[in-house]
Amino acid sequence: MLEEALRQPPSDQTRSDVGWLARAGVLNLATLVVQSLAGFALSVVVTRGLHAHGAGVFFEVVGLFVILSSGAGLGADTGLVRAVARSRALGAVAEVRRLIGAAVLPVLVCGLLVAAATWAAAPWLASVFLHGVDQQDATASIRLLALFVPLQAATIVVLSGTRGFDTMVPFVLVENLCKPLLRLVLLVLVLAAGFGASAALAAWTAPIALGFLVGVAALARLLAAAERTARTAAGTARPARDLAGEFWRFAAPRGLAGIFQIAAIWLNVLMVGALRSPREAGIYAAVSKLAMLGALVMQAVRLPFAPQISGLLARGERGRARTVYQVGTSWMVTVCWPLYLLLLIFGVVVLQIFGSEFSAGHAALLVLSLAMLLNVGTGSVTVLLLMAGKSSWNVFNTMAALAVNVGLGLLLVPRIGIAGAAIGWAAGIAVDNLAALVEVWLLLRLHPFGRGWGLAAAQAVLCFGGLGLAAWLLWGTTLAGLAAATVAGSVVYLVLIWRARAALELNVFAEAVRLRAGPDDAGSRPA
Repeated sequence: MLEEALRQPPSDQTRSDVGWLARAGVLNLATLVVQSLAGFALSVVVTRGLHAHGAGVFFEVVGLFVILSSGAGLGADTGLVRAVARSRALGAVAEVRRLIGAAVLPVLVCGLLVAAATWAAAPWLASVFLHGVDQQDATASIRLLALFVPLQAATIVVLSGTRGFDTMVPFVLVENLCKPLLRLVLLVLVLAAGFGASAALAAWTAPIALGFLVGVAALARLLAAAERTARTAAGTARPARDLAGEFWRFAAPRGLAGIFQIAAIWLNVLMVGALRSPREAGIYAAVSKLAMLGALVMQAVRLPFAPQISGLLARGERGRARTVYQVGTSWMVTVCWPLYLLLLIFGVVVLQIFGSEFSAGHAALLVLSLAMLLNVGTGSVTVLLLMAGKSSWNVFNTMAALAVNVGLGLLLVPRIGIAGAAIGWAAGIAVDNLAALVEVWLLLRLHPFGRGWGLAAAQAVLCFGGLGLAAWLLWGTTLAGLAAATVAGSVVYLVLIWRARAALELNVFAEAVRLRAGPDDAGSRPA
């Protein structure tokens, strides 16, 4: 029945749903390309400016900061996206102001407590994770970043709140454009002047305060506009205690899961530094950056997907939610699988961008590329689970994934180095995604495998897996082989995509992109 329905021409409603996702996705993708290039350039600047050992110290401290600030966020970022979108979808705009207060204030308090604890524990953290460096400098670096934990945590929550108003502009302006570009410029200046890892970390933290101010101003403007235009803006809000209780019953489990997810990405860098050396931690961090390139494209779909799917599920429109989920997943596979297939075959060539010593990360990159094919193939499954209100399920999934990741890492890193860390992370990705897929499929009756999924996957494997292997056989793991595989694969791939544009819903995508933006284009989500 579902497959038969999917063979029908898209309805106006489907075009509206997918069109909004396309417009918001294009905005995200355009800015995420900038973010991706800036982040990649930053990695190259750091690895070449500080070399593997210094880069290892830099990325270890940044990883610690990301884990701490994510934990201080308490899951309020995802909670606020869902809560604001639901309140607006149900006509309860008067609740939104209280929801924002219930989300942001506890995060600021928690951030201050985390910062204080980190400041006190900085000498111990430096001795555990940062070997072969001046311990006073290491302690000072950790304490510097600790000061910014409250601002970073609150910034993400505030910007996530703006997404609940069906606009991506403030979020992408701050997180995808301003911060990455400012960090890149400052790091180039600092490293060109001959300063070391401590100064580089100071340059990396500088844009955080600016992002917080922009986020607060944007959220206040959107809230005021919504309250002016909503008929129910006054006198209909539930008591603040009830709103806060409902909000944190969802957000608290998500906060725990968020810590596990961020730890899964950054904890391995710290683990490699603690169990092996800062040099190997620097190599693993560079490999991780490459493996996460496709995740930025996924983020372009996931950011607008969250508030859209929250509104659809709140109104019980599961069929429309299924269509948006499946089309979004087929787009992810179309864009991301070619990248990871090329990294599987020619990863050792790509790693040389960071320097010759980074070729030692080839095996780790191969493992993570396989894991990312699975991650992309399940689409926004964890976001869908969360927007359906199942944050407690997400906690168990991420807890199991982190346990597998850390367990395998502790077992394998001392024996086989960064390849062991990659195996642990890959296994954790598989556990998290497959568990969420089973839960969404069996319990919510939603899955990502629409008519475009198999076609997108087959075309990517043929063009970049098949032709990539042919180029490898002819030229080996060389730059010439990578160039031949990329050019030949892309030409054939574009032809096949054009022929399959209807099945992949690219006609709807193209129409949506061509539509002239209205004044609210960041836009009103289809009702």
